[in-house]
This record gives sequence, structure tokens and C-alpha cells, in this order.
Amino acid sequence: MNREFSYKTTGLVLKWGSWLSILILTSGLILFTIDPSSFEFGVTSWGENFWRKLSHFDPQAIINLGIILLMLVPFFRVVAIGIGFVIEKDKKYSLISGMVLLFLILGIFLAVNQV
Repeated sequence: MNREFSYKTTGLVLKWGSWLSILILTSGLILFTIDPSSFEFGVTSWGENFWRKLSHFDPQAIINLGIILLMLVPFFRVVAIGIGFVIEKDKKYSLISGMVLLFLILGIFLAVNQV
């Protein structure tokens, strides 16, 4: 695997992750303009309530899903880069990518437990 393939893969992850999150956010905003009464300000619960609201096409849950995806795009970028370095057998940058991934996972875990 050459570096050009790795760069293209990383670019595709960023491009499609961003476009998908924008599409989901836009869908949520369109649903909100159709039915603004279902929107509640405050903290959204992430348990069964979130998934139930998402399955009923609740605009707030769809917007939150788009935001979550947009926040996870850099995480997936690090995963794609790390896989590229492992395939290239670049130990130094594989280790660095692994450490960055570990810190991102730790940050996500701490943020989820704080809510």
C-alpha cells in the first residue's frame, strides 16, 4: 500500500463523514421546520429514550445524531490513518496513531460518563 492510497482513504473518510453528518443535520432541521412543537431545550438523554426518539424521526434526535457523527469524523480519520500506517509497517507512526486513538477513546469515555 502506498502513501497516496492512504491519503485518498483519509480524504474520503473526512469528505463522506462530513457530507453524511450535514445530510443528517439538514434532515433534522427540515423535520423541525415541519413540526417545531416536538423540540425541547435541555440535555438529551442517550439511553433508550434517544433511540426511541430516533426511530420515531424526532427532529431533535436526528439533529443530535448529525452532531455526534460530525464529532466522530476526526476519530474515524485517526482510525483510517492508523490502519494505513500498520499496513505500511511504519512502527513509529502506528504507535503515535495508537496513542492518539487511545486519548480520543479516553476523552469520549470521560465525556459520556460526565453527562
